Amino acid sequence: MDKSISAFLVFLILIMMPVVQGQQCVSGDTRPCGSDIGVCETGLRTCKGGEWSDCIGEKKPTSNVDVCDNGLDDNCDGTIDEDCFDVNVTCYNNEHDLGEEGRDCGGKCPNKCLIFPWVELMLVGIAVLFLGLGIYYMQREKGKRVIMSESITKD
Repeated sequence: MDKSISAFLVFLILIMMPVVQGQQCVSGDTRPCGSDIGVCETGLRTCKGGEWSDCIGEKKPTSNVDVCDNGLDDNCDGTIDEDCFDVNVTCYNNEHDLGEEGRDCGGKCPNKCLIFPWVELMLVGIAVLFLGLGIYYMQREKGKRVIMSESITKD
């Protein structure tokens, strides 16, 4: 065998040895990571001790959904300002639409949905009932005192 071919084979074996022994990479190697779509920017991974480092310098999406009317792809999916709607119209139209969790609440709408509206209304009703009963009995006791004091003064 020619010496140049055997030197090349030895070189290949030495280069491939870390990979064969279970290492993922050769120390010092770098590779890009992350996405460069929209507002996102790629970072860099570096091989240290046969393993890739965490992604350094990556800029991830600023939001899971696009911020409307800013002209940017905030969620890095390749589409600018998708699924945008006028919150002032959609979230106050008395309809369950456009990803709302309930009628004009939840999802992208600023209004939070009541978890158990009937329970909350019932608690308010009970509080009003007890307040009314308290006022009634206070007035009733006050009336009894007035009647008793009038009967005492007449005797």
